Amino acid sequence: ELVTRVHDVYEHLLGEMYGWSLAAAHLDLPHTLAESFMISATHIGNGEGWPLIDALKDDELCEYSTMKEKEDKLPYVMHYCQNYWLGKWFLGKYRLDSDFLSCEKPLLLEPPKDIGKQYDFFIKPGGNPYGKKEKLSKSYVKRE
Repeated sequence: ELVTRVHDVYEHLLGEMYGWSLAAAHLDLPHTLAESFMISATHIGNGEGWPLIDALKDDELCEYSTMKEKEDKLPYVMHYCQNYWLGKWFLGKYRLDSDFLSCEKPLLLEPPKDIGKQYDFFIKPGGNPYGKKEKLSKSYVKRE
């Protein structure tokens, strides 16, 4: 009921979130704040699960999905609202073809497991000038 009214006033992205918030407040629904559920922008400090990633050892970074003892201690979702790059490796939702999940498309390349040891910079696709290396701190290398 409230979502429809919110969209009448605010039809942009996140309108449904505002509608949910109003409805939940109206009905006094209890909520639990979970700040470690997901990760998105690597520069976010609080409110996301980056401290859990930061706590991993360097050699665990690309292995965490197979580490059963840590599966409940890491973020569950990587929100692809941002771009991620390290060295010449890049992932960004606006650079993927709209049918990238179709069976006809080849799989995305998997970066090397020691990518964090290979690079301490990134190169933005289409950067100006193209190919310009931009230095990353060790903590950002870990997050990228």
